[in-house]
Amino acid sequence: MDPADQEAEPEAAAAVLAYGALHTAQQAVAEYRRNALAMLGRTDEAKAEARAAYRTEQGRPWFRHNPTGADAVAAATEKAEAARERTAEHLLAVRLEQLREQLGARTEQMPAVPWTDRLTESCTQPRTVPSAVTNPRCATRVRVWWSGVTQADSGSMYT
Repeated sequence: MDPADQEAEPEAAAAVLAYGALHTAQQAVAEYRRNALAMLGRTDEAKAEARAAYRTEQGRPWFRHNPTGADAVAAATEKAEAARERTAEHLLAVRLEQLREQLGARTEQMPAVPWTDRLTESCTQPRTVPSAVTNPRCATRVRVWWSGVTQADSGSMYT
């Protein structure tokens, strides 16, 4: 989108930027998944599955007469790669499920605390502030004394 058009049509510019962000995020997810599957395909479990599939395919009745022939090797290699991919996908699904369970357990353990309480706690801690300001993000007013030590008022700016 042309920069001149961005100023003329801010809503259209926002839509284009949002679409670009979504598209970039989707590409990142796909790339992350490909990398994860490639790494999981190199694990011992995936290699063992690939070897077992390779041996099984070479042992088929129609390849028994020549298990090292070009057709037998090509078919066995194809089956081994398919088994490796399936195993990697299974391992990824298991790992994602474990992560979801951990996230669920972590969110269940943490009690819900109102944001005003969390901000009040962080704003009442003594700090040195360069000038006298009222922090709009905090539920307390901050007063800076001439000595440079910050103290919090007991009153709330929202009451």
